[in-house]
Amino acid sequence: MVIGHGFDFIRFHVYSDPCQLVIPYRICVPFRIIPMSPTSATILSPCTMVIERCWSTYRYRTYEKSSATLGVSLIIFQWTTTLLLNSAILFDVDWDGPVTYCAIASINTTQRTGLTMALFIVIEVIAFSCFYGLLLYNKRRKTQLITATLTEKYQIDENIRAIKLMIPMILTHTVCFLPPLCLFAVYLIDSKPSNPLTVPTFEELTNWTPIYCASLPLVLFWRHRALRINLLSILTRNSVRPLNSVTSHRETEQQLHFTALNNSWASALELNHAQRNAIATS
Repeated sequence: MVIGHGFDFIRFHVYSDPCQLVIPYRICVPFRIIPMSPTSATILSPCTMVIERCWSTYRYRTYEKSSATLGVSLIIFQWTTTLLLNSAILFDVDWDGPVTYCAIASINTTQRTGLTMALFIVIEVIAFSCFYGLLLYNKRRKTQLITATLTEKYQIDENIRAIKLMIPMILTHTVCFLPPLCLFAVYLIDSKPSNPLTVPTFEELTNWTPIYCASLPLVLFWRHRALRINLLSILTRNSVRPLNSVTSHRETEQQLHFTALNNSWASALELNHAQRNAIATS
């Protein structure tokens, strides 16, 4: 994204002739594919997480013994689908066509881009619904596991805990991506913009990826208690404590140490004394 906007920023500020702003479409594609591919993969991430949670729910008896094959396969699926969708958008495009703004959605690719956005909307809604469905299903199954083994009960509890931690992430993802996707898809499918400035303007206004990147760490920090504890320990690790508190802490440690050492010696002396009495009586 920085590369694409930087390329446009340089072009719009160093030109001397307005005709220099018109460049072939093939020059713009690399600057847009680079930021668009990770964005599309991010939009598809709830789909892969739902598949993983569905598999853990279905194979709850043996899921803890599973290898990393499923995770690697989902990553390959996620990026392969992203590349296929981008290739479908750019299929049979006019590579030598003149453009002024580097964008994937051009006059020739408007309909295909809109359909891709519609597909992302369907995936977003299905993934969000599946997470709540999986949570209710695992809770109901937990109440039905009476004679199950400890491993099975642990995996069900782990499924519930993981889904509860992931739902705020999915909710943040849906809030940041679903409204822009709906607006952009409707705009591209229902309208055929004649002004070349309308598509890039609307594209930038409906790009909420920076909001998602800023809000997701806050959500993770809020939901994961371990992150808060680790951050607090890092912040207090190098803090200067009063001398009396340090001294009292060391004195307490010394007292505990000598108390344990005294108990150990007393036990050894009692055992030695008992052995001597046994030898003397025999």
